[in-house]
Amino acid sequence: MDEVIYPKFRWYVMCTMIIVTAVQGIALIGPAPLIPEILKTMPQYSPGEITLMTMSSFNLFVALGALFGGILLDKFGVVKVYIGCLVLIGAGAF
Repeated sequence: MDEVIYPKFRWYVMCTMIIVTAVQGIALIGPAPLIPEILKTMPQYSPGEITLMTMSSFNLFVALGALFGGILLDKFGVVKVYIGCLVLIGAGAF
């Protein structure tokens, strides 16, 4: 019986997924404490509408990333796409 040998790259993938999941969670939940302050400056909107505006843009870009991520990885490589995505998440949070 042949022994299966796994590449060491799997540990990089696991660590990357942990970091990405944490950053995405922070980016998604980050605007939540600001909703009362946003409501003060935009009283014409309800809390639900403010939540929709802040969190749906994040979800839209996650969906687009899921659709086009493979194409970007093939074209630019793992490291460039990883750094680019972290920069985009940071810009969105700013």
